Amino acid sequence: MSAARYFDLVREMTDAYNHRLRLVQHARQHGIKPTARAFATTVPTVRKWLRRFQQHGPSGLREHSRAHQHCPHKTSAEIEQQVLGLRRKLPTFGAARLKREFDLTVSHMAIQRIWREHGLIRKRRKKYQRKQDLASVKATWRLFQQISADTKDLCDIPQFWPQAQSLHLPLVEYTAREVRSGLLFWASARNARRQPALSSPLAFSSTWIVGA
Repeated sequence: MSAARYFDLVREMTDAYNHRLRLVQHARQHGIKPTARAFATTVPTVRKWLRRFQQHGPSGLREHSRAHQHCPHKTSAEIEQQVLGLRRKLPTFGAARLKREFDLTVSHMAIQRIWREHGLIRKRRKKYQRKQDLASVKATWRLFQQISADTKDLCDIPQFWPQAQSLHLPLVEYTAREVRSGLLFWASARNARRQPALSSPLAFSSTWIVGA
């Protein structure tokens, strides 16, 4: 018989049924204490499996579930339906906000568990997957079909203001980004009153600097 400890062997097995069956057969032939020594385990362990075999037969050697048979704090069906209804009606509300807004008596963790059990929580897509989706949309656009334009006042930058006043530097910066290609256009002006129309980045009267 193997000198390995019984519990070490069982811990590594996905199904210890056959090993327990050998233990019970050995105990029926040689007794409880010799079996405990042969299998490197304790006498109570041998008695436990021998008793289960006598009461339930071979099926008694299967591992029993240790899950609680009764949960006194289980969420009632009424509250569960309320939580599900609110999720379908307000899909953008998180569990914590839903609990706070509607004064629910269950925790936000319980609310998330209920949503997960009913398939109401979508798996969050990875960042690279979202970028791939956006890239496929951009590929259908024509060049200069989509332009993102922005105006920035530079007079609120403390380090820049004294130099701008003494050297008469521009106080307004315009940027326009061609979304598909990523081309970025910069232009500047002395004041916002000189701002041209934003219909096209090439329409600016100021000199443009182009970068990728």
